[in-house]
Amino acid sequence: MSFRTLQPLLLSTPIAVDGLGLDLPIIETVYGILNGVFTTFFFSQVTGYFGARWVYVTGTSASVPCFSLLPVINYLARNSIERSGGLGMDVWAAVQLQV
Repeated sequence: MSFRTLQPLLLSTPIAVDGLGLDLPIIETVYGILNGVFTTFFFSQVTGYFGARWVYVTGTSASVPCFSLLPVINYLARNSIERSGGLGMDVWAAVQLQV
């Protein structure tokens, strides 16, 4: 629950203050599409195949890498902006992995 609160905050905070500086419509779109696609197309199949216990244990243990990715994503964003002036695919891939 705490991670689901922190992630949109990270996405909307300016890059200089360790965020990504995205606008709210972009955050809503990314969050909605990624969560909606996974939930709609994969969650029930993954739960059916592996079982609810495995999904729960995996989801709970995934919190460590998800929290660890917060500073990594900001680092990637800073480097991406220095190189190309915008957020690169590496940043979006890390955000997608985190979601």
